[in-house]
Amino acid sequence: MGYKGLYLTSKESFLGCSKPYGEALVIIMGVPFDATSTYKPGARFAPSAIRAASWNMESFSLKRMADACSLSFCDVGDLDVVPGDVHQTLQRLKAVVSEVVDEGKKLLVLGGEHTLTLGVAECISGVGVIQFDAHTDLRDDYASQRICHATVARRMHEAGISLLQVGVRACSREEYEYAEENGIVLVPAHEVRRSLSYAMSRIKEFQEEHGKIYVTVDVDVLDPAFAPEVGNPEPGGLTITELISLIEECHNVAGGDVVEVTPSGGFTAFTAARIAIELMFQMH
Repeated sequence: MGYKGLYLTSKESFLGCSKPYGEALVIIMGVPFDATSTYKPGARFAPSAIRAASWNMESFSLKRMADACSLSFCDVGDLDVVPGDVHQTLQRLKAVVSEVVDEGKKLLVLGGEHTLTLGVAECISGVGVIQFDAHTDLRDDYASQRICHATVARRMHEAGISLLQVGVRACSREEYEYAEENGIVLVPAHEVRRSLSYAMSRIKEFQEEHGKIYVTVDVDVLDPAFAPEVGNPEPGGLTITELISLIEECHNVAGGDVVEVTPSGGFTAFTAARIAIELMFQMH
């Protein structure tokens, strides 16, 4: 049966159109988990909200002149998380992701809190991570937790994964010093606003150095005007147009995720669904 049969529960497909698993290049999976959230909980409801939003969006892109429903993807449903237990949930996630990657497929994960990125990126060998985020997530521990949404980038870096952080505008002195000492490249939000082409050039350089990449999008990278329903909103963020333009610069994408949406009846789930669609295009 494998871990997919053991740890996944089927859901109505993203966009309402899904290929058979064996034919699909990209595998979509929800991870409804938010046990380490420290401000606005509710990210566990995001996979369902993002899927529901996608059913009410047009799949055809005028910009790309292509239909997302023509892409080769399969929505396998949600991971059966262990409520309140980040360690067991990550173990289950890694088991499923490893199985999917071994079958030559790519992952697009709908979170859920940002911690889940650790369980995906570690399973894709030789990948560099481009992190779109308001925060660096480089704390060594937070709220007495070493594995949580505020430490996920630190744990990835310690695991030997290279990072490029784009859109950041909030970090502690400890995090900034860690980034400086360890050569983690930051492209702050104010630099993106000053020159979008500069941010694009840093993405291009990172890809030339690392080849295969993983793209993680913490939706709080956007200004709260565009995405108010997130776990830790931070003013001064990117516009959705800027973010999509930067995602379009990401090539050879081996996987990605959209995380930290805390849906409460607003429009942020629609924004997240659009981001997921753009990531899926970049994986093809």
